[in-house]
Amino acid sequence: MNNTQKHQLYMLIAERTAQVLSTLIRWGVVLGIAYCLMVSVQAMAGTQTSFSVVVQMLASISADRYVAYIVAILFGAYGYNERRLRREKTEQLSAHIKELERRLDPNRTSSSLTPKGTTPKDKK
Repeated sequence: MNNTQKHQLYMLIAERTAQVLSTLIRWGVVLGIAYCLMVSVQAMAGTQTSFSVVVQMLASISADRYVAYIVAILFGAYGYNERRLRREKTEQLSAHIKELERRLDPNRTSSSLTPKGTTPKDKK
């Protein structure tokens, strides 16, 4: 076995060891969280906690239409902000992508999208 093959074998062993350790750590964390939850539920069994009082209070509140409007407005604002961020990121990356595509195929035609990834107004 030459040096290259030895190196490849060592790298394979190291990679597999890292995969096994990663899996063990991941499952260890999951089991640790499950154990902590189990112990905390056992400790609270049969007692009235402030958490249960809050849950009961929230369950008794009837959501009227104003709460529904507020939730709708908040989710609408969230969606609008995500759309804006996606377009900004697309605009940042479009010049780089355009340059890479030009290098691969100089005769490539454009899709006529704007740098933000939207359709131009004259094409709608």
